[in-house]
Amino acid sequence: MLHLEGVLEVAAAYWLEALVAQGIVVSYRPQPGILEMRWSDQQKRYFPDFFVRTASLGDWLIEAKPLARAALEQLRAKHCMVRKAAASCGFEFAVWSEHPLLRQPELTELKRSYHARVAHDSRQFCHRVFAEKTIKEICDDFFTHQ
Repeated sequence: MLHLEGVLEVAAAYWLEALVAQGIVVSYRPQPGILEMRWSDQQKRYFPDFFVRTASLGDWLIEAKPLARAALEQLRAKHCMVRKAAASCGFEFAVWSEHPLLRQPELTELKRSYHARVAHDSRQFCHRVFAEKTIKEICDDFFTHQ
């Protein structure tokens, strides 16, 4: 069972499952652990929402955060420090917000397909959602620095 905190993390897990089905994401883990870092002359601990291993884009730490909160100066500064600390460990860092996570009707369809647990249905849905996009466009939606 996954331990997820909040609507955005749940939505992120559904999208990650779809990205796994497309072969873009190899694996992911929610609440993967602690990233130690120095911030404002203090030792700080950061708890990412997800660790994501991609097929060709490296390993990522993902934070699911509402855009309005992610835009706050204090959080932007924190995310900048997290990005540096993640890079020192060989990871990329990104903040995922409501867009694209809560995009409809795709999210509703992802949930239906996931809970039906029918692989053929999931592959068909993923094909419909991603068919008009290149792999690069899909990756740009999810794996860009913000």
